[in-house]
Amino acid sequence: MKSGTRSNPAPVASPAKNPPRKRRIGIPLAILAAAAVVPVPAAGADELLHIPSLCPFHRLTGLPCPGCGMTRSLVCLAHGHLQDSVGFHPLGGAVFLALMVLALARLAGHPIPLRSRTINIVALIGLLALVVVWIARLLHWLPAPP
Repeated sequence: MKSGTRSNPAPVASPAKNPPRKRRIGIPLAILAAAAVVPVPAAGADELLHIPSLCPFHRLTGLPCPGCGMTRSLVCLAHGHLQDSVGFHPLGGAVFLALMVLALARLAGHPIPLRSRTINIVALIGLLALVVVWIARLLHWLPAPP
């Protein structure tokens, strides 16, 4: 080697950006499974499993939060009680359907990437729908859940 030149070190392999992960059951499937094992709330019930609402917004203001009744709605849908589900939250069916699509895609080995443009648009539409339902409830155009 000449005295003024430096040798280039061998390139170091960089770790993979997305290392392979073990297959996981997935959050959507876990939510659906939990909804299926929780008993259906009684019509007009304001609690689930004899646990009162833990919503800090409702406890502080006495008003329903945007997602108020969503858990009870999902539980009713998991047991096939569509009418009760809509009574607890009108968007419960849309959330249940979205969870089903995400869970089935994961089970089929083709999980939907949560950072895609389509998911962002669907999430924005869902958020806007949630706000519209909430405002309708606050204005008493839609009934608030029990």
